[in-house]
Amino acid sequence: MNEPNPGWDQIKLVVAEAMELAPSERVSFLELRCCGENGILREAAALVEAASADDGLLSRRVDTWLGVTGPAASGLAGHRIGRYTLVRVLGEGASGVVYLARQDNPERTVALKVVRTPLPLVDVSGRFRLEAEALGRIRHPNVAQIYEAGVHRTETGAALPYLAMEYIEGVPITEYSAQTKAGEREKLSLMIRVARAVHAAHQRAVIHRDLKPSNVLVDAEGQPKVLDFGIAKINEDGFRTRMTAAGSLLGTPGYMSPEQLTLDAADADVRTDVWSLGSLLYELLAGRPPLDVSGVSPGAALRRLAQAEITPIRKPMPRIGRDLECVVMTALAHDRDDRYASALMFADDLARVIAGDPISVRPPGRAEQVARFVRRHRVGVGVTTAFAVLLIAATVALAISSRRTAGERDRARAVVALLQGMIDEADPNFGDRNVTVLEGLESLESRIEGELASQPRTEADVRSAMGAMLFSIAEYERSRTHFERAIELRKLLGDHTARLEDQVQLANTLRWLYLPREARELIERTQHDAQRRLGRSHPTTIHASEVLAGCAHDEQRLDEADLAYREVIAQSTKAIGATHEQTLFARSGLASVLIDAGKYAEAERELRDVLAIRGSLGQASSRELLTLRANLAMTLAEQGRLDEAIAEQRLLAKACSEQLGPVHDSTVSAWTNLAESLRRAGQSEEALAINQRVMESCADALGWAHEGTLDAVEGVAMSLVRMGHPEESASLTERVLAEIESALGTNCDAYFRVLSYRAAAYAGIGEPNEAIKAYSAVIDHFRTRYGSEHLVVLVCTNNLGLSLIESGQADQAIKMYRELLATLEGRYDSMQPVVQRNLGHALFAAGRTDEAKVLLTAACDSSLLRGERDNVEQCRKLLAEIEAMGF
Repeated sequence: MNEPNPGWDQIKLVVAEAMELAPSERVSFLELRCCGENGILREAAALVEAASADDGLLSRRVDTWLGVTGPAASGLAGHRIGRYTLVRVLGEGASGVVYLARQDNPERTVALKVVRTPLPLVDVSGRFRLEAEALGRIRHPNVAQIYEAGVHRTETGAALPYLAMEYIEGVPITEYSAQTKAGEREKLSLMIRVARAVHAAHQRAVIHRDLKPSNVLVDAEGQPKVLDFGIAKINEDGFRTRMTAAGSLLGTPGYMSPEQLTLDAADADVRTDVWSLGSLLYELLAGRPPLDVSGVSPGAALRRLAQAEITPIRKPMPRIGRDLECVVMTALAHDRDDRYASALMFADDLARVIAGDPISVRPPGRAEQVARFVRRHRVGVGVTTAFAVLLIAATVALAISSRRTAGERDRARAVVALLQGMIDEADPNFGDRNVTVLEGLESLESRIEGELASQPRTEADVRSAMGAMLFSIAEYERSRTHFERAIELRKLLGDHTARLEDQVQLANTLRWLYLPREARELIERTQHDAQRRLGRSHPTTIHASEVLAGCAHDEQRLDEADLAYREVIAQSTKAIGATHEQTLFARSGLASVLIDAGKYAEAERELRDVLAIRGSLGQASSRELLTLRANLAMTLAEQGRLDEAIAEQRLLAKACSEQLGPVHDSTVSAWTNLAESLRRAGQSEEALAINQRVMESCADALGWAHEGTLDAVEGVAMSLVRMGHPEESASLTERVLAEIESALGTNCDAYFRVLSYRAAAYAGIGEPNEAIKAYSAVIDHFRTRYGSEHLVVLVCTNNLGLSLIESGQADQAIKMYRELLATLEGRYDSMQPVVQRNLGHALFAAGRTDEAKVLLTAACDSSLLRGERDNVEQCRKLLAEIEAMGF
């Protein structure tokens, strides 16, 4: 029987690959590449053989057939392409050359990738077009951004496709790890960010297929950037797949997945990138890739990759933990079905390894579960809570369906079916009795792609619900991913009302991700669009206005936030009622602004009103009520009612621990606020013990750069200084500064926060000049970002004055304190007696003892009335020194 003629396109691709190898490697390569495809092997071998007998790549006739034409891309330094002047070569690959280039408008440095020789046989021009499309879909801080794609015509009329990209001045991730002597935790943290960036690409239907160290650069700030999507595969329209060079061998030996070595590479999916991520992690940890083919010819490399078994990482790294070994080897499983189903699942398991939580791919034994329980960093919400959350979501879906057509009711039923499946997994009779809300949501995530791919409206509804539920358990990055996908689908469907509400939710999520600029830009557009489409009184418009007010608060534009919240409250009360959830949220937001502005009495009244309304509605226990109670206790403390505040804070801290877990944001805040009140009341030992316990728990679970950890670090560091142990405070703050620099760099609020604690340690050690430099840097940072009346600026100015006194600059300190008291007039009542005391101290140091005694006595009396024993004791100590000197 005659064999069918093989496809010419497939033959062209195999021939093109073979011709890139040395002549001695071509035969063995073809046998491996065409295994089982005798027709392709015969034709390809004949064409390759012709290469040694004729001029040209193969022969003039075959060159014409293959379309081998076009100019070279090398040697173009100094030339212009489009709006870019090429400066120098940054790197070269099989199909292109990357130049450092200058762009005229806007002025900036870019990386410009130019095709080496546009060979139709490997569809390089098409590859560049797809690279532009691929990168254009992705918006992630750890993915290099694309600026422009185009085709440049040379003087001869030949076409040179080019791609202008963000220029990343960095080194490959493996080099960065070696240069910085990164530990295991730092390496895992880097890989988590890389994997989540790759997942963001997957969410846009883009598969990279060439992840390797040189395509993951780490910049000077320690941020990894994934680049070069030049051979990316793009999935279109759900099931239809298109590739830049379908069936060709694209990738880098040593980092290619097993399926990339076969002729069915068109079937590559996200698990291909998971394999490459596992290979990267293996090399970071072990110092070499799992399949080392360096120094081996291409043909031999391919044979070795096709046949070799990966050495378990425990062999080169005998001290590696069992869980981490399991994560690495799962990512590197030969069979795709045995790997992680997504890059996000891989990233999440790495995060669990860091935190000491059970990983998803190998359930721990009972003894291991018990040992880990105390170190869990997520709130372990059990079956009952899972039911409550999911049934609420299901009820929402059914409520939607009751207002729509029968066809749309099918969407709601599909939503409920997915949620019900998640509930079944949490049912002790049918599923895992230990499943948490987070684990249930993870299970649901893995089902969305497959079950809803052909139902865009239902998928949008499910993703919106998922985003809301993930936000509620502080999974903000995942929440963001679902809202972004829901918004994309709403746009395609023309569902403007639902899109606008999802955009509001996304903007709020961006606020919690500490991305104020992105949040504000999105919510301003959304509010404007909502007003135009829905009107000012629509709940979505009101919600958008409330989030916009929150953005102003985040940026510490307190006057703007105060006015914005009051307008939202008035509009919401009129349109949807005084007891509506949206109105109550806006009033809570206003109370928070009043607290930050130091208007504690007004904030207390607002909070008590909201608490009373919620109580009348039967809302006896919720996270929102816990937050309201925490803010109320803060207003009591700041008004000098410390006994009332401490009593409430003790109850609140216990309630948060029981309901939300030990390291939830609200729990951490409750304990650190209690510790601060205890310190001010003179109970320093208990305050220090609380802060140390919280700090250790948060650092272990959340990392040193987390907001909750930093709150506890502040309490510990400052308590150590006040209790006469500045050296311990200095050691702690140095460690935390190093951790933050590694995770976030030095140009962030967290770094300068801790630098202010380090300055206090300098002062305690007796190095006032170092303290002055540190405080001045902190003040400049926060003043530039938030203005001169930001609370951190005021506090550090107060502390800077003390260092000026110690360095013999009492007159400058006096001037500074008088200006500070004028700024504080009518606000921050608890801070004023402290500043008065320090001004008295400066006057005493300047020899103006009569003035000093008046101020110190006034500060002492004020603090005595407020129950602030710590300040009372310090005032009395200074007065005693004055008396001892005979004044």
